Amino acid sequence: MKGWYYVTSPSATGTNVVALTINKRLNVTGTANMILGDGVLLTLGDGIHVPEGTALNIYCQENGTGGLTALGDTNNLAAIGGNNNENGGNITYSWRKHYCELL
Repeated sequence: MKGWYYVTSPSATGTNVVALTINKRLNVTGTANMILGDGVLLTLGDGIHVPEGTALNIYCQENGTGGLTALGDTNNLAAIGGNNNENGGNITYSWRKHYCELL
């Protein structure tokens, strides 16, 4: 994955929470930017592979009510980062206010 991703649901709001689950390990191949929409709780069952030379930037939307849970891979790989015997890339998590219009 690379580029911009806006994780949302039509029924998610600051007070109405929607849980989304992805059970496949995501793989960053360049620079990936993920905005967690308000009211969305994203669970990544096999985490995110962020190898050396790549970057993952995670932002929260305006109200900061989105959330991310990343679990280690079933092969005991990092929840977010490199695989076995591999350096990880750059990972940034920001609570600054971001808006959908940035996309």
